[in-house]
Amino acid sequence: MLTVEKLPTHIKEVAENHQKRDIRYHVFPSMFLIEDEKYYLFMYEPTKEQLIIREDGKVLTKEHIKKPFLYALAYNSSIENISNIGGEWVEARTIQRYKKLNSILNSIENIIKGNAPAHISKSLIKLKDASRIIIQEQENINRCVEDGLALTINTNDSELVTMDEYFRMRKYVLGMVRAAYKQNEIQLETEEERSEIFKYLSQNKLSFGLRLLPLYFQFAPYKKLMRTSDSYGSDKMENIKKLIAKDVDIEKDIEALNLLKLTRNPD
Repeated sequence: MLTVEKLPTHIKEVAENHQKRDIRYHVFPSMFLIEDEKYYLFMYEPTKEQLIIREDGKVLTKEHIKKPFLYALAYNSSIENISNIGGEWVEARTIQRYKKLNSILNSIENIIKGNAPAHISKSLIKLKDASRIIIQEQENINRCVEDGLALTINTNDSELVTMDEYFRMRKYVLGMVRAAYKQNEIQLETEEERSEIFKYLSQNKLSFGLRLLPLYFQFAPYKKLMRTSDSYGSDKMENIKKLIAKDVDIEKDIEALNLLKLTRNPD
């Protein structure tokens, strides 16, 4: 991993020559290989202003470093999304929780088979399918985060990021976000079915030889655990929407282009 201490002398001198009243500066852990040329990315504290230096020590104009800067920025942002947001979404209990829900639903189905209204039987089937999808998408999230973190370690160790690795990291972030979106979508789609099943259990918990009573209490927590239209604006959904909104061509991203203007590279 690149550090200021490991920098070649000529690169370190250029970085220091571009210091103003900064307390310190950092170098990104890897160089970026863009169109057969390698670049270092620096950030100065506390201004957060950045500088791109080519491997030969040249500080090129903003127009010349536009592409390496934008892709370096996007790669760094992807790492943060994988590490921070993805780290929160990797939840082992989610898989256990929905396997348990599936088991509860199977038990309810076995007890009331042949006696329940048709719409309750259909609701049970739909909710079991939802549980399976949520588990499947959680496995996708876990895999994307794991692959993204592994790629981060690899590029830190090699001290180089290529365009291929940028697109791989982007794929992991998008895969993670789409899986999370699908999880939330399927929960919203089955809100009515959950309500119907809960109402049925509440009305019939003392029937069937009291066999539904423990299942009623086991099913009850899922009313709060699963997404509803009332909880649609949660922090997780806000993060999902923000990441989806950022899925644009980085070379046309207005926010990123504005940051380019703030680099210490000359006009």
